[in-house]
Amino acid sequence: LTDAGEILDRFQLETERKAPPTTPDKVWPRDAHDGERLTRQPIAAPHPEPGAGLWIARAEALPIGWQVEDSFVWTAGLQTWRRMAARGIWVSGSAEGLGEREDPRTDAIAGRAIPWIKLTHDRAERGSGSQQVATYRVVAAGTHPDLSGFTHFFWTSATRFLDAIERQPEILNGWHACGPGNSWTIIREKLGSDDRLDVWLSQEEWRSAVSGRDSTADAAA
Repeated sequence: LTDAGEILDRFQLETERKAPPTTPDKVWPRDAHDGERLTRQPIAAPHPEPGAGLWIARAEALPIGWQVEDSFVWTAGLQTWRRMAARGIWVSGSAEGLGEREDPRTDAIAGRAIPWIKLTHDRAERGSGSQQVATYRVVAAGTHPDLSGFTHFFWTSATRFLDAIERQPEILNGWHACGPGNSWTIIREKLGSDDRLDVWLSQEEWRSAVSGRDSTADAAA
């Protein structure tokens, strides 16, 4: 609620260039829960020195039992922030799904430069942080999906994209989308340009756009 009484309850990225719409049978994932079934298994990792900043890629990345009272905790997104708070972890801030390239400027809070350590999985591509520590591994359960016949793809992580093009490189000719940040950087590098790569803040907005639907009307319904 602003000082003028205006309620700010939406956020979106505005762009003039979007992938052409298609039919639902050409869109992958077919719904928000489709795709490979993944499990995340913790692995032993060294505890960072007190005073380091911990960049948490997702809630599973912070091992249960770690004492982080002397560390600055920053999350990649707001959902991870909520899950950290539910565990009793004090979170100083979040990248809000916008990626790692923006400086959190925590030196203004701490009064000193913060050495950041990103906690993530063992196959994560290295981002812009100075150090990266793997605290869990991602294991696919069951068979890999067959992506033949799909033309429009939304990727929730660069790792899933890299796995998919290794199995089926022909999908590089499709239209791709992801959130902003490190995933976008890696996918763009593999595609060679961003001509067929769009950035969206949510999979739901992207799905509505490529299916020719109004996401606002969907939300109201």
